[in-house]
Amino acid sequence: MLAQLKREDLAQGIQRVLTGLPQKATLPILSYVRMRFLEKKLQLQTTDLDVFINWDMECMEMEGTLDVCIPVKRLYGILRELSSENISIESIDSTGIGLITERGKYKFFGISSDEFPSFPEFEEKVSISVKVFDMKRMLDRTMYAVGSSETREVLNGLLLLMEENCFRLVATDGRRLATQAIHIPMEKGHQMVVPRKAMLAVRSCCDVVEGEEDTVCMGFGGTHGRITMKHGSVVARLLEGDFPDYRDVIPTKPSMELKVSREALLLGCRRVGVFSGTDGTLIKVTVSRDSITLSASSTEIGEGNEVVSIVEGQGVDMELGINYRYVVDALGCLKDEEIYVDLIGSRRPVCFRSDESYRSVVMPMRLEGIS
Repeated sequence: MLAQLKREDLAQGIQRVLTGLPQKATLPILSYVRMRFLEKKLQLQTTDLDVFINWDMECMEMEGTLDVCIPVKRLYGILRELSSENISIESIDSTGIGLITERGKYKFFGISSDEFPSFPEFEEKVSISVKVFDMKRMLDRTMYAVGSSETREVLNGLLLLMEENCFRLVATDGRRLATQAIHIPMEKGHQMVVPRKAMLAVRSCCDVVEGEEDTVCMGFGGTHGRITMKHGSVVARLLEGDFPDYRDVIPTKPSMELKVSREALLLGCRRVGVFSGTDGTLIKVTVSRDSITLSASSTEIGEGNEVVSIVEGQGVDMELGINYRYVVDALGCLKDEEIYVDLIGSRRPVCFRSDESYRSVVMPMRLEGIS
């Protein structure tokens, strides 16, 4: 026997590193997980050559060492089907492993770890430490706005911005923008764009960290960044290009600052969105003195409208079109009972905010096709 560990722990570890797999593996080794057994610890590693993910776990028992690469999706598939609480692992010809349970034995033929790409080495010039709780909340409030552009790669990442005594995350796809900040002692002047895949892996790893005081440590060089937390680490190639300045997008002097029930606006958008136009996203927002009316119609489906009362502030007559799914994303990540909606004009960005640190901006849409 090489090692013994809990099936749930191994399945969880494999799940954490699955994010590192490429959509289409250009090299066979990129569809494998590297498994390093050493000193009662199992290290799992995957990569797509831009993002490298490492996950560490403690074994219940370990005898000897092994460094091997195994087809990761096949391995994860069998782990999900096993009912055993504990599994034993044995080495097979130095390039494979066997999973042993009380009911069966499953062999996986692998390849030598010599072919597995090495994690990039670089000098960290900038470092940041953030509590896991804060990082989880920041990612949940921004990741939904990250783009998937084929022409502007920089929009496919999350901007990490160091302002004076403030650490900020910013995401945008060109049609909407989300930003969340926390106040921590730091100097102004550094920023870097980390790929969405890397930050998704970080968010997944954060779920396993239990201590509220545990931290996420981030170090960045010229071309790469390393993000480390309890049990796991992510190394990624930083994205290059000019990231939009969030301050140019967020309305600074709105003509209307309206406080409304977050749940009423969120659920209203979901319900009225059922009747949205041919693209399935457009609804009309009609602002009056004391309410906001949401409406949409379709010749094939029908029509729907719902009124959301203004709790604080005074509306001015205005109509605009908006992508209701963007509103759902912006409000769905919050827990506040009430939020502010900042408006300037029918063709200007709409800003949703819950406090001084969170902003979500959505660009309006043309109202053609809505009566």
